[in-house]
Amino acid sequence: MVPRHPEVVVWHMVVLTVVAVAGQRMANVCNDVPDDIDHSNKRPQIGNQFHVHVECQLSEQNQTAFVHEFYDMTRNRGRLTVQKPFGTNDYFMDYDQNLLLMVDPDTSKCKTGILLLSEDKFVFGFKMAGFNSQMYSPSGALHFSNANESYNGTSDVRGIVVDEWHSCQYLPSINATAHVVWYFSQKANWDMQVGMVTTPIRMTAVGKQVLPDNSVKPFSHVYDFFDFTQTVNLTDLEVPNGIYCPERSLLAPPKPFPTVPDSFFFVGEINDPFGVQFTYMEEAYDNDTKYSMYNFKMDVTDLTGINQYTELNDYNTGVGYMIDNSAGSCNLGPLTSGAMAFTKQVNGQQIRMKTPREFFMDKTVHYQYAGTQDARGIPCDRWVGVTNTAQGYEGQNVTLEWYFAAEDHESWNDYATATKYRLPVRFNLFLHGDVASQSYEFNIFYFNTKYYMHEVDISQCYKGTQRKTLRFSISLSNESIVRQNTLQMKQAIQNAVSLNTGISPMRIDNVEVSDAKHRPSRAN
Repeated sequence: MVPRHPEVVVWHMVVLTVVAVAGQRMANVCNDVPDDIDHSNKRPQIGNQFHVHVECQLSEQNQTAFVHEFYDMTRNRGRLTVQKPFGTNDYFMDYDQNLLLMVDPDTSKCKTGILLLSEDKFVFGFKMAGFNSQMYSPSGALHFSNANESYNGTSDVRGIVVDEWHSCQYLPSINATAHVVWYFSQKANWDMQVGMVTTPIRMTAVGKQVLPDNSVKPFSHVYDFFDFTQTVNLTDLEVPNGIYCPERSLLAPPKPFPTVPDSFFFVGEINDPFGVQFTYMEEAYDNDTKYSMYNFKMDVTDLTGINQYTELNDYNTGVGYMIDNSAGSCNLGPLTSGAMAFTKQVNGQQIRMKTPREFFMDKTVHYQYAGTQDARGIPCDRWVGVTNTAQGYEGQNVTLEWYFAAEDHESWNDYATATKYRLPVRFNLFLHGDVASQSYEFNIFYFNTKYYMHEVDISQCYKGTQRKTLRFSISLSNESIVRQNTLQMKQAIQNAVSLNTGISPMRIDNVEVSDAKHRPSRAN
């Protein structure tokens, strides 16, 4: 279970466990609670979503604490950010999943707990509805309901005209009684410029607590509320990027990693914030014909654009090709594991092509579903995993993240047809060092499951007698079928020639299709 942070305990003890119930109240604590001077004055109404900064003054402890509270009854989730001397701690509470996550963003550490078993469940209140857990209503979360509050007119707080609400409340969890006063901005004469009639400004709690040894401890607390806003972004309720929470998938219902296609093409944009540079590349993968392709710039600092290279791997023959597109030269040799993301070393010098799932989801990485988050303005599902065997980063602690577009999003690159595949949008890699973490962001554009290998050209790698031109004709009763499906026709020719000659499909290029009025089909 998640250990409790001292500042959370402070916040929990006096404010967030204030529950108005019948109990043994202490005498002389609430003698000065005024009578309700205006029974017609209704209690302020608070929306189902809000976030607010709170400054907590704890006089008997000579201590000040700062928290940022996020409340979302619509999603049945909340978050508490607690300031510490050199950073913050975050507590994420998911009532639907009965899940509590404590995150230290500075160290990228996360601990997982069961909300029902944690005393911190009272941060936003906790109640059972049948077999489901729920947070309190908005007023209940602020402990401003069912407490017989009495209206006591207006006063001034921080120069703001406010309405006062008094109540006497018993706190059973800490055996204490408190005179609680809430101050809300005066709805008739004060505009907080946040689109609300009234907002909470301050709460005070003055009372006494009976300790386990039956001694009595007085307390006096002041809570000032700032920037009260009745909206919560979904991102605010999710664990930050680059953080993996062990055992989360054991406590929360798992969501399987998306199904991935057997062939695909995409354009990648790599953002290296530490190197302060962007670079772009194209990648293609075809598990059926056993080839992969990269288009990239050898030196990303060169802005001339003439150093474009294409690297091709033919897993049918074990041959790799490196083509200098500016010079038209080609080097070829045996495949090695290298840094190619599509290549996997099996044992010793033996290599094979990664399966589609191995490319997206390495078997050595345990991925867990980490909720929803926007990427480039696209609503996405996010999966997070950790490993120390990531290709190119062996021996280093690495966190990996995949973002896939929401299931109702489709790509026009695949002719807007609904498929069983999800659209990958982003891949993040985080290196966690002793001093600081580094991150690399890989944005994925133009993802397409239809990439035809006849577009790959290695003709400059074979000269003279190493090349052979093949021409043949086919009689068709309906030539329009070919004209309307030229790309598919070229792919079919390439596959047929490969099947009948035993030649790797990659070595069959420059496929052309034309009618008899011009010239017949040709393949080199």
